[in-house]
Amino acid sequence: MKDYSHYYPKVDRDIERALLKKLDMRLVAWGTCAYFSNVLLRGNMPYAFTTGMNTDLHLNSSAYNWAVSMFFISYSLFQMPSNIIFSQVQPRYYLPTAVILSGVLSNLAVFINDKHRGLLYVVRFCMGLSEAGCYPCIIFLISSWYTQKELNTRACMIVIGSNLALAANGLIGGTVFTTLDGVANIRGWKWMFMIEGVLAIIIGITGYFCLPNYPHNTPWITGVERQVALQRKPITQNFWKEHESLLFVSAKTLKHLATTPYIYMLIFMFACIVMGDSVIHNFAIILNGMGYSSVQSNYYSASVYIFSIVPTLALAKTSDIMRHKGLHIFLVSLWSALWYSFAWFGSSSLPIMFAAAFAVTLNAVLIPITLNWASQIYACDHEMRACMMALIVSVGNLIPYLIKPMTWEVTDAPNFRNGKTTCVLAGLGAAICCVLITWCLKLRFRLPQDVREEEFMNERQPLLSQVRIHRTHSYYSNDDDEEEEDKVGYRSTLASPP
Repeated sequence: MKDYSHYYPKVDRDIERALLKKLDMRLVAWGTCAYFSNVLLRGNMPYAFTTGMNTDLHLNSSAYNWAVSMFFISYSLFQMPSNIIFSQVQPRYYLPTAVILSGVLSNLAVFINDKHRGLLYVVRFCMGLSEAGCYPCIIFLISSWYTQKELNTRACMIVIGSNLALAANGLIGGTVFTTLDGVANIRGWKWMFMIEGVLAIIIGITGYFCLPNYPHNTPWITGVERQVALQRKPITQNFWKEHESLLFVSAKTLKHLATTPYIYMLIFMFACIVMGDSVIHNFAIILNGMGYSSVQSNYYSASVYIFSIVPTLALAKTSDIMRHKGLHIFLVSLWSALWYSFAWFGSSSLPIMFAAAFAVTLNAVLIPITLNWASQIYACDHEMRACMMALIVSVGNLIPYLIKPMTWEVTDAPNFRNGKTTCVLAGLGAAICCVLITWCLKLRFRLPQDVREEEFMNERQPLLSQVRIHRTHSYYSNDDDEEEEDKVGYRSTLASPP
């Protein structure tokens, strides 16, 4: 495999290690906690359903599924506006405020009852608005500090936060139901919502003190650390100020994004990957339907997410080492489709269901790997990359959560044959789409271009003199496509090599 290290500017390694340690302890750690809180709040509905919410609010299958989907509908629709707002304010203020708002909304659960059941839909919808930009904005901020060879491992830590949250929901749900149900005349599932809401508020407040902005305007890094950060990600202060705003995305940029085939294939692949997580998210309901008590169902489902941490870390590490994101997406998608098939045929077998649940935990790590691959493909243009990520996350989440209410009806528990069928098809669809993207990249078919390059050439001229000229191949290669090198010319670039 070709060594790309000579493309990066020479930096002081001791200062770089100190900078990375500081970023890991602040940015990655807080991002993991923030996403932990996000997933804790969005993923608590199955555990609340099994601990009394269904009887208290008289929720039938359709009402429950739409209560779950209301979050993801607003979450998807507000992705682009949220990214626009994010580009206009400093990240250290925007992200913590969004997390705090989610916590405040979760505490409104104490007012939800059978007479005011509509408040559940309102809270879920507003919570989707508040969380809409958190995940893509955290990934965007991380990618502004870390190089491509460091990115997957850090993004994987965010996924681990998600897995821990889903495990914690099971543990909290089981514990609250046995200890707090009825205390102060408040049902256990309401206590769960309020406890998780308070935790979100605490995490949000800490973000004001530890979260960075961008390399050029973070107050708590020193002069030499800032210089190293800018050398690692060579974008000047003026570039960030003038071109980071999505409000000023040119029509040429949007038109070019719409005419590249990769955005459509990436959205479809992302939607398939999100759809593939449905079995795990409904595992507590499946176990409850197979005869386990509410407490047992919550505890056993938590073990699946705790187990997933080790294989998730291993997969992210191999992705960073091999630099071949497409291969990982292809193999894990086929692996997941295979185990979804086993779950379909063995719906009544408890050992098969447990084995399938543990096996498909790898599917979750494909989300950041897909976004990192997309960021690499569209690395030639900062504005196009930001728009692309917002579209992938918004549409890629909206499609599955419009389908799930029709395929994962609670009345079908514990077999959920329609839902499992969609997961099999989703795994196969993600694998096929991955092959198509790889094939188009190898053929260099309609590769993304920086359509604003000539327009901003004069403004970038001082920076371009410092950036090393290398081959166009570094934007779009499928990581092992080195035989194509001699067929392309040279050009200057602002993007990091893959």
